[in-house]
Amino acid sequence: MKAQKRNSLELRPIGVIRSTIKERNKAPKQGSEGAPDVWLEIYPLATPALDGAL
Repeated sequence: MKAQKRNSLELRPIGVIRSTIKERNKAPKQGSEGAPDVWLEIYPLATPALDGAL
């Protein structure tokens, strides 16, 4: 009997979130509570998927 090939899954980050808040307990629960702006930086490897190309 042949061994069955298992499906594999690899998880990789697609970007990072940048914020002036560095500790989770310092973050407000809601944006309306005075949260600072944040930036989402997407890695180049993920941009085709975000553009609908995949």
